[in-house]
Amino acid sequence: MKDKFAKNTEQFIKVAIMILWTIIMLFIMGTCMLFNVDLTGELNVHYSRDSIIMNLVWITAAYIIFTVIYRICKKHSDSRIIAWFSKNKMNICCIVTAAVAIMLIIWIFMVKFEPVTDQLYGLQIGGELLKGEYNAWSRGGYMDIYPFQNDFILFDAVLVKIFGSNAYIAFQVINVFFYIVAVVNMYITCRYMFRRNNSVAIWLACVLFYPFAIYVIFCYGIIIGFALAQTAVMFLYRYFDRHRLTDALLCAVMIRLAMMIKTNYSIFLVGICLYLLLDIFIKKRTKNIAAILIIATITVAGQYADKSLFRYFTGIELSKGMPKVTWVAMGLNDYGNAPGWYDGYSVYTYNKNNQDYDETSKEAVVHIKQRMQLLTSSGKKFCRFFVKKLSSEWNNPAWECFDIQNRPTHTAHIRAVEAVSDDNNGIYKDILNVVQTLLNFGIIMYIAYKWKNVNELQIYELFNAVIMMGAFVFYMFWEAKSQYTLPYYYLLIPYAVMGWQQLIRGKNNGKTS
Repeated sequence: MKDKFAKNTEQFIKVAIMILWTIIMLFIMGTCMLFNVDLTGELNVHYSRDSIIMNLVWITAAYIIFTVIYRICKKHSDSRIIAWFSKNKMNICCIVTAAVAIMLIIWIFMVKFEPVTDQLYGLQIGGELLKGEYNAWSRGGYMDIYPFQNDFILFDAVLVKIFGSNAYIAFQVINVFFYIVAVVNMYITCRYMFRRNNSVAIWLACVLFYPFAIYVIFCYGIIIGFALAQTAVMFLYRYFDRHRLTDALLCAVMIRLAMMIKTNYSIFLVGICLYLLLDIFIKKRTKNIAAILIIATITVAGQYADKSLFRYFTGIELSKGMPKVTWVAMGLNDYGNAPGWYDGYSVYTYNKNNQDYDETSKEAVVHIKQRMQLLTSSGKKFCRFFVKKLSSEWNNPAWECFDIQNRPTHTAHIRAVEAVSDDNNGIYKDILNVVQTLLNFGIIMYIAYKWKNVNELQIYELFNAVIMMGAFVFYMFWEAKSQYTLPYYYLLIPYAVMGWQQLIRGKNNGKTS
């Protein structure tokens, strides 16, 4: 009786996940077909019409091209060339990955993009920390407002200590290493997740996804944090496969490190714990309780140790900082040309209340209630606000990858840099618009196929989708930026690849290539 109840509950949860994911992806696909979002200058968001007909043409053309290539390869599968590629496809993946890493490093040293805003502040404060200067932690200082950046500042300080003025270059090179780690661990995780022996198409699609790859020049925690979070997921699936608590321990360490670099990767932590709880229910694996306790212990102990060690070495007691609820309040504002984007509300409110945490929280909560009352007073207002906000986050084909390159460089007059500037990068944005359409369509095809075979669908196959949906809900209310949502969209690339494969092959043969 219990097994039947567990099976029915698993089926209910699986269907609920699929329903929510279908709704979200239809929204993203629909807005992608209707209009584009672009970002130029300082948070200058533009909405422009797209052509449904042209998007359908690109999907049709891609289908014809992929199908022809697949049938030619299948027809001549015994040829030496096809046989050689089949035998050496893993080596090809490694060569392509190495080539991408080399090109990214060449780009870093050729261009030498300067860090700006928060990236620059992190390196500067890290340098001040090494000199024993703690002004940033004084009342109203940068670290007093953003104490959750403390671990990131320590990382910057280590780079400044070792590399001095070239710390930003070292940061970018380290980003390349972690980008490759993220791709490889994505590949390994997919082998567990989809129960397949090979996923080279997924590997290649992930490593060649330009918008995320170029973020290696961004001296912030997006790439490093994602790689660590993805490594945690890989260890989670190794734990599901081998049932060893050492894998759970490594998972806990990796997700804690990811959150130290970028706190918003706590979305992964929630997903990991939910899947461990679900696994207890489905597989009756009580050992998961120990795994959850390990993760909880390391998370809490890590937070306490960070504060204690910093206080021990500097004598500084970290403040609570600006309440996180102020970012939610700002995420519901509609003062600019795009709802929910940064408008200075959080810092303004914090300073207006003399950096008082409790008073700022109270004012932000009142503001949220007022904004929600206004938005829900009219269905038109509600839909307009969230359609525009969510589109600005999930429907920028470039994901701000060109905008992070529109900044000062230590090497002047390089044509390659001019090619990606706002005045000259139109063709690249058009290409990425097509790529995004094809990826979204592939994800929709994957979902459609799984609906046809929902009884055979394993809930473990939906982990990336669950994390993406968690991010979708989170950033529905949080401060908006497409660079924030990019890592979570990146998680959907494997589904897009498999969706296209299913469409072209016409049946699921259990293999990828």
